[in-house]
Amino acid sequence: MSDLGQKPAENVDFDLIATSYRSLTEPAAFDEMIAAWNRKLAAVEDEADWNEQRLGQDLFGHLSRLGSLAENTAAVAEDPIRQTVEATEVATMVQTPEGRVVAINDAGMALFGPLAGSIDPLDWLDATSTADLAALRRSAAENGNRQRAILRHAEMDGSTDQLVEAQVLKVPGSDTGFVTIRSLALPWSPGVGEALAEAFALTEAELDVLRLFYLSRDLDDVSLARGVSIKTVRTQFKTILMKTQARSQTNLLHLVAMLCARVAADRSGTEMGWSDPFGSEQIFTRPGGKKLAYSTIGPAHARPVLWVHGPGFNGIPPQSLIDRIITAGGRLILPCRPAYGNSERDHAQGIEEDQASALAELAEELGLQACLAVGTTCSAQALHLARDKVPHRIGTVVAISFSWKASSEEVRRLPAVHRTVYSLAQRAPSILRSICSVALRIIRRVGPDWYVQRAHSYSQANRACLRNPETQALLRSDCRMMLAQGTEGFISDLLLAYADTSGALTRSTSPTVWLMGELDQHLHLEEARLFCTRYPGISLKVLPGCSELMVYQRPELVADAIVEALCMRA
Repeated sequence: MSDLGQKPAENVDFDLIATSYRSLTEPAAFDEMIAAWNRKLAAVEDEADWNEQRLGQDLFGHLSRLGSLAENTAAVAEDPIRQTVEATEVATMVQTPEGRVVAINDAGMALFGPLAGSIDPLDWLDATSTADLAALRRSAAENGNRQRAILRHAEMDGSTDQLVEAQVLKVPGSDTGFVTIRSLALPWSPGVGEALAEAFALTEAELDVLRLFYLSRDLDDVSLARGVSIKTVRTQFKTILMKTQARSQTNLLHLVAMLCARVAADRSGTEMGWSDPFGSEQIFTRPGGKKLAYSTIGPAHARPVLWVHGPGFNGIPPQSLIDRIITAGGRLILPCRPAYGNSERDHAQGIEEDQASALAELAEELGLQACLAVGTTCSAQALHLARDKVPHRIGTVVAISFSWKASSEEVRRLPAVHRTVYSLAQRAPSILRSICSVALRIIRRVGPDWYVQRAHSYSQANRACLRNPETQALLRSDCRMMLAQGTEGFISDLLLAYADTSGALTRSTSPTVWLMGELDQHLHLEEARLFCTRYPGISLKVLPGCSELMVYQRPELVADAIVEALCMRA
């Protein structure tokens, strides 16, 4: 039978297929794809047995190929902050006006020191430039007129011969500016040597002499570095001047600097790199052989507080919250849950068991005793299950936002993106993986802010919070941590939301403090109160003026609840 005579494929939603493929090249089409999925899921929401097998082979095949394409095609970065640090080999970092590092490249970490997500201690800055940087930060915070400053870098030996440029960077969606800090010294890279060798037929020895002279500006230093006489170096240098037709040392240095700039401009990157922003990461090998990464903040003798991140947020608490806990005598222990950051997922266990076991095993390894633990949404569920395993190790749990098994009715009330991914996690996990692969490709292209906006910008309170550069910096780092190993951590958390913790809550003899934001659209206050009546060990605290982003919106209220629980334990 000819193609024209074939029966049309059943169950093929061509609008869904079209928007899905368009989302590979058009980030705006992702929202159309989510809307199409919402329509399809709404049509079958009363069919309890509906699953991905009911999609039909044609649609299932298209969406499977979509996931493969998303995973195997490169994405060109368009995120202005990532472009600023990744499109150059020059030491560069971007900070908030408060000094939190939003992004930094490898050369920047080598020259300046801080890690992405941390507060810059400014130990690289010469004292004579402190006032200039402070003035530029104020201008960025207040949208002032000053846009640039030239700063001096304090070298380890106390010299200040390296200059650094600081400039205000405007980013769409932010109420204030960021501050870009970059070295004015252009680095010599292998590409520079290759270009000089090809253009001027310089020998390896001549290239090494020129490289050392470019770095030190002193032929005597070149002589010492190469272990040859100054006469030999001067002879080689004259040959270099002759081959390059440079009229003077200054002219030669200018030529090399231009080549360095061109090679640096050719560099770009698209990976979602992440490293521990606290600089204290330790690796614990679990009994099953998998690695679990965790960091610590605060004095070693202080009372431990286990801080467990949520699904892409609350990984790094605001500095004011950290300071408050430490002042109250606490020490934060911050693990990366399995499939996040540098922690490995144990595929021999189910997701619930793996998440709970990882936290319980860490508590055993550290010898915690009835430790206060703080978790956000699904990570609080993992903590309840972990406490059930080691009740002598984990005591009071402070649960932030939605922290019980999700029901179909509750999922139905969620914002569109949330509703789609939670529904697919339960009914069509293979399709969810394809959609998440597309989302990851978009994030690599346009930056973490794209994810943050879709995860949290559904309310006015949240949108106001997300315009704060300090919040943006923290959430960007958390997004990188979540996606460091691809989409597995995100998908695991969607499935973890369906974990049944009722047995663990019933058996627990330790209290749970549940913090709910009055503006949290994931929750209904009456339902929350009804839930608490089933478990006498849970006390509900409603925090005014905030949502699930309460840690960023009202850190002082969250700190009050944590410190109160910490003091009660003492």
